[in-house]
Amino acid sequence: MKRFVGYFRVLLASIWLLFATEKKKEEQKEFIPFQRLNLQFFAGEPNDPPPADPDPNDPPKDKTFTQDDVNKIVQTRVSKAEKKAQKELAQKLGYDSVEAMEAALNKDKDKDKDKDKDKKTDPIDVDALLESKLKEEREKTFKRLVNSEVKVIANELGFADWEDALALADLTQVKEDEKGNISGVKEALEALAKKKPHLLKQQSSNGGFGAVIPNNPPNQKESLERIKKLAETRGAQQTTAYNPWA
Repeated sequence: MKRFVGYFRVLLASIWLLFATEKKKEEQKEFIPFQRLNLQFFAGEPNDPPPADPDPNDPPKDKTFTQDDVNKIVQTRVSKAEKKAQKELAQKLGYDSVEAMEAALNKDKDKDKDKDKDKKTDPIDVDALLESKLKEEREKTFKRLVNSEVKVIANELGFADWEDALALADLTQVKEDEKGNISGVKEALEALAKKKPHLLKQQSSNGGFGAVIPNNPPNQKESLERIKKLAETRGAQQTTAYNPWA
């Protein structure tokens, strides 16, 4: 009997313990009240714009690109930027379009090419040009010295006008030596005096012919030097008008 009572007490204690445990679990549960749902959150925007078409030049996010693909994309974008810049430049320069600007530039290039072509087909020989200028200058100097010599000797021989003697005398044999001295003028004028004596001055009152030259040697020399300087000065003034090296 005592043993039965003991079992019964243990059974009651177990039942009470199980009930207490379940009750404690129920108390520990939190009560979560119902919340209002924001239906607008699930609704779309009334004026949502249509999705834009993806840029064909923009690479898809999930695609793997090779170096060639990247280069093509970069080149395309650079070309767009260049075209935009060219269009702005054409407008600033006053052209209606890029094509009009390029046509004007190509026209200027063609003109420059034609000029360069003319220069190439007709080259300038600098050495030949220099030699020609030097020869021309030497001829002028020689002519000036001959004129001075004719003027002096024509007066010595008694010509009425030394310019007539210069124009009619045969001066083809006149030479210039290395020191710049002129020879052959006197011989040419003497031959002219014999051939055309009327070019000489008329007989003077003292019975002489030709120019009156002082008999005093110092005075004669001074007179000749003065005439020679005068002739040289005149010749230099005549050549001043044309100086290729000025």
